[in-house]
Amino acid sequence: MSARQHHFSFAKKVIPAETFRAPDRMFAELTGPQREAFLFFLWTESGKGLAEALPHVGLAPGGLEMAKLDVVGHVKSGDVEVVVVSMPPALNANEAMFLALVRRAGAPSVFFYERCADLGTGQVHANEAVLAETRPDGSRSNYGFHEGLDLQAFKTQLEKILGVSLAGLESSLEPVTAAAFVAAGGRARAGGGRRSGACRRRRGRSPAGCSRCCCWCASPCRW
Repeated sequence: MSARQHHFSFAKKVIPAETFRAPDRMFAELTGPQREAFLFFLWTESGKGLAEALPHVGLAPGGLEMAKLDVVGHVKSGDVEVVVVSMPPALNANEAMFLALVRRAGAPSVFFYERCADLGTGQVHANEAVLAETRPDGSRSNYGFHEGLDLQAFKTQLEKILGVSLAGLESSLEPVTAAAFVAAGGRARAGGGRRSGACRRRRGRSPAGCSRCCCWCASPCRW
């Protein structure tokens, strides 16, 4: 089966486009106390207008664990900076299980660890993934097929390419709390209501795939 549009567009189009357009902002948002709201906003906006908007969480292949859209962690070593994002369940070939936003000496790129087809059966491979990288100029590197569909398999391959350790990645960020969210400029909302006041984001400056002027969180618009 081919990749689902929402899953594919978010990972392969929205995240690279926003990373390359405003890398400082993306790294700051994805490592800050409002990262969950920001990431969920991008996911929701990228699914608008599609025939099938997907949930951001669900059972991973095998049905024993949950897979969800989340910031796994952040590592900075020398001039290399890495933010790893986990994806909702990747079921089909070309759907990413994990993304890594990377800066090496300030130059951004995005890595994808994605499901692939089993050439012998024509079905999605049960235990192999492809590691690939895309850059602002549109160039792409394919690092081949690798055993394992979990985070550790992705980290192992990424460490080899980047030459840095990703040990401690999962515990590298402070937990997201309501207090931290509010302190960073957000405001708790009762009943899911929208914040009051006019949005200051200009059309044309919104995240890729976003066609409406709406704020991703309750804080003053930073886009």
